[in-house]
Amino acid sequence: MTGSAACPACGAPAAKPLERLSTRRLRQGWLEPHLQVDVAALLPATAALALHRCDTCDLTWFHPATAGDAAFYAALQAHDWYYQDDKPEYAQAAAQLGGAALRVLEVGCGAGRFARHLPAGSRYRGLEFNDAAVARARAAGLDVQRRDLADEAAAAPGAWDVVCHFQVLEHVADPGAFMRHCARALRPGGLLLAAVPSDDAWPGQAVNAWLNLPPHHLTRWSDRALLALFAQVGAGEATLWHEPLPDAERPVHDDALA
Repeated sequence: MTGSAACPACGAPAAKPLERLSTRRLRQGWLEPHLQVDVAALLPATAALALHRCDTCDLTWFHPATAGDAAFYAALQAHDWYYQDDKPEYAQAAAQLGGAALRVLEVGCGAGRFARHLPAGSRYRGLEFNDAAVARARAAGLDVQRRDLADEAAAAPGAWDVVCHFQVLEHVADPGAFMRHCARALRPGGLLLAAVPSDDAWPGQAVNAWLNLPPHHLTRWSDRALLALFAQVGAGEATLWHEPLPDAERPVHDDALA
């Protein structure tokens, strides 16, 4: 849980909230038939969460908000639609790597499926806290550790040619600290890769999209906010890529725009 309403990316003071979200309504929403997740223990004792947008870096975030725990994600993963074994951004990320063997650290790696996209001879390590995902990754022969990113970065600063995370940053309560740890683990001149839902696209217009709310998503990332965070941690020149709309998400996209 973030300790104050200051921006969790750049630390700027929060402006007046854009809106407030009833924690009672949030609990009810997560219990809807397609989700059936009890989040009561993960929500703060306040009557409402405030939604802020940073005037400095453009990040949007909820305060106070608690990240989902292992039981929360286990409940979501019971739904076969929740977890993608192969994300569209994997191929795009792999295209940035070239053909030479690399040392690659993936944070929040799940079962380590991104490892299949790496150049031959690459050294891969994943960090993951879901026990079932760790077990699947290790059964596939992957080096996946149930270890905190801060500990990894402190133990071996500058050890990795590539540090990446896919659909992780929006789940993190302190994205500024998280990205600083990523940058510390990366060698000078290395490649930092991140994938997030774009708040400039249809997810930013979807009302009552429960997966875009706490305790699942704690932050919302515009292009401007993501580029600002990369600049803040000294990641060098950054480029953006937007995934084309998948056919499976077109009905939700059309509803949001309507």
